[in-house]
Amino acid sequence: MLASQTGLIQQTPPAFSALKIRGKRASDRLRQGEIIELSPRPVRIDRIDLIRYDWPDLEIRVDCGRGTYIRSIARDVGQLLGVGGYLIQLERTRIGQFTVEQSVRLETLNCENIQSFIHPIQSTSLLTLNLRD
Repeated sequence: MLASQTGLIQQTPPAFSALKIRGKRASDRLRQGEIIELSPRPVRIDRIDLIRYDWPDLEIRVDCGRGTYIRSIARDVGQLLGVGGYLIQLERTRIGQFTVEQSVRLETLNCENIQSFIHPIQSTSLLTLNLRD
């Protein structure tokens, strides 16, 4: 069942998302009472692993390409099971080449050490830091 959600799939984004529809976020349009319908888009799901199942909770690990909505995976897996699905918790463990193990807690940064944690812009196209004094 989880295997059916892997590969290059068509995924409908959640209605409450930052996707722009005619220049305005879908979530803002919904809050204003507008009825919207988002079209499915191609996303790449490399892997979904079952970590734990304890009814009614299902814990999974997902390795996916950019633009994938994890909330939509929860919704779609719930629909496949015939029970509905939503997120209780989400932990992002990697963005591109950057992993959670490489992360630094904000409270440990200061003027003396911050430069040692900044990566050159050439090292990734996914992360840009704007630092101000």
